[in-house]
Amino acid sequence: MGWGRSLGRVRCLGYLQPLRHGPGGRKRGNGLNEGVQRPEEARVRLMEDRQQYDRLQSHVLQAITESVRGHLRLLLSGRVPADLNTVTANIVFSVASIIDGSGEMDDQGTPVMPVLGFATSETRDELLFAELGYGSWMHEYAHGASEHSE
Repeated sequence: MGWGRSLGRVRCLGYLQPLRHGPGGRKRGNGLNEGVQRPEEARVRLMEDRQQYDRLQSHVLQAITESVRGHLRLLLSGRVPADLNTVTANIVFSVASIIDGSGEMDDQGTPVMPVLGFATSETRDELLFAELGYGSWMHEYAHGASEHSE
């Protein structure tokens, strides 16, 4: 799928926003995806399509359900130790990986790539992304998060 490509007929909510990268088209920042060649400038278009969004979010929810069920099956069958922190960390890692879009998913040929963003106000009129058009990396924090919770 190319940059800014529309997924069918949808109403455009935003404008094309240029992405800026460092020299050579590489991502600047925290060292994730080092060496991955990225374009100097890319465009992201915000679109609204409630029917397609619902289908894609249902696909993500099904993937989360299957992941959690798989971990619980292993636990209940005795194939993994019943250590609460380890099981919790493994489940959180799997769910976070799905939300991050780390695995390949598709729905009837349409790529399913969640991109996590945050509203920065209660009115939700401004969205924050680490980098437009790319997912998060919260799965990398999953094991540490379960160690620091009770």
